[in-house]
Amino acid sequence: MLQDYDHPVATAIEKKTLLHAHPFALPTSISAGHRHLVRGTTTSTEGDEGDQHVHYYSGVSSYEDGHEHPFRGWTGPPIPLANGGHTHEIVGQTSYTDCHSHPYRGQTGRNT
Repeated sequence: MLQDYDHPVATAIEKKTLLHAHPFALPTSISAGHRHLVRGTTTSTEGDEGDQHVHYYSGVSSYEDGHEHPFRGWTGPPIPLANGGHTHEIVGQTSYTDCHSHPYRGQTGRNT
């Protein structure tokens, strides 16, 4: 039985804090008359809804109005879900491209 072992792997399994990641797909605000979609999957990390872990994310927005915007950042801490699991808040701003940038805000999908 796992609880009989004092080993980091056994402890992680017992606490269900194995590596996980989160998908995300968020529309940006409208700037310069258009918006983009920022989407991807966060990096994997150990953690659950009972701790303060965060995830790094990065990518390139959808191609709109003749250009795209790189983006990157760190999620907020876990937000527990009523049915188990958790999400994270994502708040950021794309890079400055074509004389403008786009703020975005939302939540990741449930941990996978």
